[in-house]
Amino acid sequence: MITNTGKDIIGKFMAGVTDTYASHIAIGCGSKPISSALSDYSSKTELDFEMARFPIISRGYVADKSTAIITAYNQSTNVFTANNSFVANQTVYISGISSSTGIPDGGYSIVTATATNFTISGSGTTTASGLSGIATVYVSKIVLTAEIPTEERYEITELGLYPNNINNYPSGIDSRVLFACSSAESWNLFKYSSSTYSSLSIIYSALDAANSSNNIDTSEKAFVTNADNSFFNSTRIARFERPRFYSDTIVLAGDLSTFTTPSTTPNTVSASSNFILLSGINIPLSKNSTNDVIKVAYSIINKNATPSGTVDNINIMLKFKTKGEADYASYHFIDNFSSSNRYDVMSLRLDGYKHPYNFVTPGTNRLTKTSAFSWDKVYSVEIYASVQNSAGTTLPDYSIILDAVRFDNVSNNNPLYGLTAYTVVKNSTATPLIKNLNSSNLVEFRIPLGIQGY
Repeated sequence: MITNTGKDIIGKFMAGVTDTYASHIAIGCGSKPISSALSDYSSKTELDFEMARFPIISRGYVADKSTAIITAYNQSTNVFTANNSFVANQTVYISGISSSTGIPDGGYSIVTATATNFTISGSGTTTASGLSGIATVYVSKIVLTAEIPTEERYEITELGLYPNNINNYPSGIDSRVLFACSSAESWNLFKYSSSTYSSLSIIYSALDAANSSNNIDTSEKAFVTNADNSFFNSTRIARFERPRFYSDTIVLAGDLSTFTTPSTTPNTVSASSNFILLSGINIPLSKNSTNDVIKVAYSIINKNATPSGTVDNINIMLKFKTKGEADYASYHFIDNFSSSNRYDVMSLRLDGYKHPYNFVTPGTNRLTKTSAFSWDKVYSVEIYASVQNSAGTTLPDYSIILDAVRFDNVSNNNPLYGLTAYTVVKNSTATPLIKNLNSSNLVEFRIPLGIQGY
């Protein structure tokens, strides 16, 4: 769907003000894939969690055919029963039902359409059921194609179009992935019991190899594993537990850290908490707007196949520290648990309010920092995590997959840049599109022409 920003950019392109409206296709992992009708994405300004974007290498034009089987017709309401992906104002070609309904074969304008039925401008004479008529719609589309490099693995659930790879005129630094949460980064685990730091263990064998019981065998509070680990069986995949960003990820125990109160308000972590640490980082956000956003992509998994305790809240805290650790800024990300969609994205603005910001009821500020904190002096980040029930008790039978951390510059002041078009992945199984490691793939973005609702 073309966004409101995209309509403005395309208008400037047609007027000759800019030379492109789409030069790159962005892929993301933040949304839930669907099998039903697409929603209205016209107000989208960025992907839920962008993983990467790639230059468009070819442009084309096609007429896609969409076919639906008509199984019933109600003459009094003029409703055709048919699972379809039609939208209002399209021309639908109906065939095979004239003798049953009094509607001759031919083309008709669609008045209304849902995922299971549609109506047309004309009307029949007889109600009929058990039909096997055909409804066909032809949609002209612009086809934009990009090539995804072979190196990385992605599970794609959303796509977007941008007129450039970067925003040439951002305030402060541009959008980017801050932490890929992979073995390529030098993460360390701080163990409070021994007051020691150690590199995260890397476990690429089956996480339940010791007994094949679907329970994570290791007692490590944090470790790295591979996204296609056999531990992620069909049940876990159906719950969207599997990581999506790159080929490996960090797993954090549900009781890695101890948050002091139930996560209804921002709170501190106990001094006796474990955490993971990455040093030597540079995140110069001092010139960025407080409207700009930090995002955390994660999923919740059962550490044990039959865990005890009912999950209510997920806590992830990012504590950015200056060199010497005298000053810090802590962002407390809090999310509610969804049993049907365990992969999610949490977002906080740099000023600590939830993104997107509600000016009427802005919610709770989830930032605590020292008065002398400066982004230009940040040297390390500590990450704390816990899974809690409604009483604030940590639940060790669950774990958090920390997939990636991203920064999005949303305070865009460039009139020639923005999200031109956006869509969530839609297929019959409502599952992500998988681009495997060391494989070459093409990705297409198709824009329907002349139809409202796309």
